[in-house]
Amino acid sequence: MKILITGISGMLGSDLAKVLSGSHLLFGLGRKKRSFGGKVQYVSCDLLDTAHLEKCVKRISPDIVIHSAAKTQVDDCELDPYEAYLGNVLATQFLIKTVKPYRPRFIYISTDYVFDGKKRGPYLETDVPAPLNVYGATKLLGEDVVRGSGLPYVIVRTSWLYGLNGPNFVATILKISREKNVLKVVTDQQGCPTYTKDLAEAIEKIINAKNVFGIFNVTNSGATNWNAYAKLILSESGVNHTKVLNIKTNDLDRPALRPRNSVLSNVKFEKRFGCKIRNWRLALRDYLKEFQKK
Repeated sequence: MKILITGISGMLGSDLAKVLSGSHLLFGLGRKKRSFGGKVQYVSCDLLDTAHLEKCVKRISPDIVIHSAAKTQVDDCELDPYEAYLGNVLATQFLIKTVKPYRPRFIYISTDYVFDGKKRGPYLETDVPAPLNVYGATKLLGEDVVRGSGLPYVIVRTSWLYGLNGPNFVATILKISREKNVLKVVTDQQGCPTYTKDLAEAIEKIINAKNVFGIFNVTNSGATNWNAYAKLILSESGVNHTKVLNIKTNDLDRPALRPRNSVLSNVKFEKRFGCKIRNWRLALRDYLKEFQKK
């Protein structure tokens, strides 16, 4: 099958290229060109440039579209809602309109931040979204665009992504630990750290299955808070000189509100595909081994 991946140069896009290239013909859209060793036919394209986008899509005529490109910097979105709308809503609208004549399956990567974090247990696909910030609101609007497109779609909600090809919490903690002996990290935000390699493998299962549509939560299993997560990152990396202090979200005074609980339940995905996504601790160890080779 011909698969078009937006945001191919990002963390998830890069791992999708690795996972899917052996079985499919891949085309990657992005603004920062990277070499994929011939595995991906890269096309430099701004999703907001509709004329160029149309030419690119016409040349590809995709069977599947994976829309992983997004404006994901939560505080930046809060400070510039217009840019967030362009990147997360308008770009999705333009992409949908452009690919619709080819009737591809459309896979949209969404976020745990569509929820307000007030639920005590893990969020299900059927729970009613109520985003607290601009990022979550624009990603939810993107979901609405996909749902109303008339295309066969899958919305994949995921959370706390990290991977080898992009800035992320794990790499940031390790970098700061080389510069400081004390870190302050919040204890009152709970979620599911997710390795993009595992997410890409889950998306492959969705692609290879027939008659799979709707919303699926996909994260590594288990849950933690940012503070405990940071401590495990340092411990697993053998960093003993840096102390991680406990603070609360309100101590940070950041532009965007964050949900206190954004844990997603994988039960629907695991029942449908008959597999369990590995625990986040195991995935983190795997990532750290790869990260240290870089």
